Amino acid sequence: MVVAALALVVPGGLLAGQVFTGSGASAQEPSSARTDSQQAHQELVEYRCRGLGRRLGSSVQAYVGQFTDASATSRKGPSLPSVPNLRSQAAEVRAEVARLGCDPDAFLKRTRQTLHAIDPEGMLASTVAHVVSANVLDVLANRSGGPTDGPRVVMSLGDDLAAAVADLPAGATLVLPPGRFQVDQPLVLLQDTRIVGSGAGRTRIHSTARGAAILVAGRADLQLVHLGLRHVGDAPGSVLVLRGGNAELDAVHLSGGRAATRPQPQGGSGADRINPLRGGSGVVLAGAEELTVRRGRITGNDVAGVVAAGSAQVSLRHATLSGNGTCGICWLGMTHGSLRQSRLRGNGVGLVIGGKAHPEVVGNEIAANDRAGAVVQAHAHPTVRGNRMRDNDKVAVVFTGHSRGTVSANSCSGADFGVVLDGNADPDAQGAGCPVHDQRRTSAHQ
Repeated sequence: MVVAALALVVPGGLLAGQVFTGSGASAQEPSSARTDSQQAHQELVEYRCRGLGRRLGSSVQAYVGQFTDASATSRKGPSLPSVPNLRSQAAEVRAEVARLGCDPDAFLKRTRQTLHAIDPEGMLASTVAHVVSANVLDVLANRSGGPTDGPRVVMSLGDDLAAAVADLPAGATLVLPPGRFQVDQPLVLLQDTRIVGSGAGRTRIHSTARGAAILVAGRADLQLVHLGLRHVGDAPGSVLVLRGGNAELDAVHLSGGRAATRPQPQGGSGADRINPLRGGSGVVLAGAEELTVRRGRITGNDVAGVVAAGSAQVSLRHATLSGNGTCGICWLGMTHGSLRQSRLRGNGVGLVIGGKAHPEVVGNEIAANDRAGAVVQAHAHPTVRGNRMRDNDKVAVVFTGHSRGTVSANSCSGADFGVVLDGNADPDAQGAGCPVHDQRRTSAHQ
């Protein structure tokens, strides 16, 4: 009887080769397998158990090898592992261990030695090897067979943060004490992880990594709570990059995103010059990811506080975005979400809403931004309601391109213009708090 192979990837992919096949005695089994003695039976069990472990190790090695030349920020390459699928299939191996009558402690020990001996090449391959190994071993050690919420790992100041993150199984909580942790390579997460500090000003992670301080590269959920995360040094990189996963930030301070070339102030919003994956932003969402921010601060990034592309969803409440070079938030592509009860101050532009983005911007303070409070362009159609806009250079809000949407019940002061309509824009502009300046006819005849 053929037993199902161990599948460790997203649907549609398998580890190279089957982890185990069972069909009774074969010509390759030791001759003692054909006797009925108790010793021969034990030898046969041991033979099959060791074979199962070897095939498991070989399959993991072959799978990890696919990532030798791959990058988690590239748009091509092998599919990253689905950790739920990985854990489910690892449970099948555990069941086969029990069916064969293997000594579970001995099997776990040998498997740990085999997986730890894998020598991956490259940062992503190393991360995948750690994730696969940590979750396989966690499942094999969980004899009850039920799901687990993951362990709670308490670190001490001076511990290796990168090593701790790499060895976490799915669902783990990593607790960090007050103090500063220094990392020089991206912390790459492929599984659900929660990292908890003692306060954004007390627990700090400083990263000199190129590309990203933290990269969520799989279908995973990341929670950051009560800590500060800062990119430092000259290497270009963003602070948090989401490639397929989601993030929830609670009372977190992100800062220091560094662009390879710092953007220079020019006409327009500057959003058309943003490549989200080039670095320089606080948070980058490049596809269908979700970001939730509560009570957080995103400050001092060369490009954007948050830049969202594709069909990503961004929701912020009671957040502060300040000192970001191009925009506090850039909603691009088909993105959506909301900004509520938050402050955008001292950015290049407070908000840039482009593409076909359609967020709700309600009840915020948008003040003292260098070029404008908000720029709505292309085919975007946001709702902008009940915001306090003041001292935003020459204009509070400008609608241009073919943008639509609703702007109502806002208050505007300290700028030459309230709401400016330009190009072929046609929003529903209501309320006397922000006078409307219509220059569409003027633009059409120039």
